[in-house]
Amino acid sequence: GSLAAAGARVPAVVEAGAYLGYSGFVPTLLRNPAKLAEGALHGSALLRHGTRLLARHAVVEAHGSGRVEAVTVARLDPDWRPLPGTGRRIPCDALAVGHGLVPQLELATALGCATRASADGTAALVLDAEQSTSV
Repeated sequence: GSLAAAGARVPAVVEAGAYLGYSGFVPTLLRNPAKLAEGALHGSALLRHGTRLLARHAVVEAHGSGRVEAVTVARLDPDWRPLPGTGRRIPCDALAVGHGLVPQLELATALGCATRASADGTAALVLDAEQSTSV
């Protein structure tokens, strides 16, 4: 949302998961209304700027010569495999990739870093404004 609000053209947000899959997190989001409001704000900004939200899709190719010029996205089957014949090329000049990985805190906690309970009850490191731990 913030890139689009700043004037960048964001052609698509490609999400491998189905948005309905997030319904299991509703209780967590309700316990953290600020995060829910933040998500709604970013989502509405993307839609307002014409960004396509492509659920159950993945980037399967990046194209360009020396830089990204386009990507091919394809719909995914229930086993997360690209469905043949569903690929489409989207012109772009940048590609950002994120993975919903869960951090491993064992080393940090063994070193004595402070933790806190996150909104969903899992442990998270305590960080200051500069993203530094307590150690």
